[in-house]
Amino acid sequence: LEAGLLLEAFGNARTVRNSNSSRFGKWQTLHFSASGRVAGCSIAHFLLETSRVSSHPAGERNYHIFYYMLAGMPEPLRS
Repeated sequence: LEAGLLLEAFGNARTVRNSNSSRFGKWQTLHFSASGRVAGCSIAHFLLETSRVSSHPAGERNYHIFYYMLAGMPEPLRS
């Protein structure tokens, strides 16, 4: 299953500097044992700009998924 492009559409947007800018972020945390050895790691994924859903700066676009949905919609529904 090639879902990468679809999943990216939910988190990528056109910005002034980049036409396909990822708006995702990752927070990585290393966990150490009492002896100081690495005991594990956790990664948290989050969306950097939740405000982009309702508005975006001039010259930029919203998340790609909205434009993909509109492109596949019949004309009467688009207007």
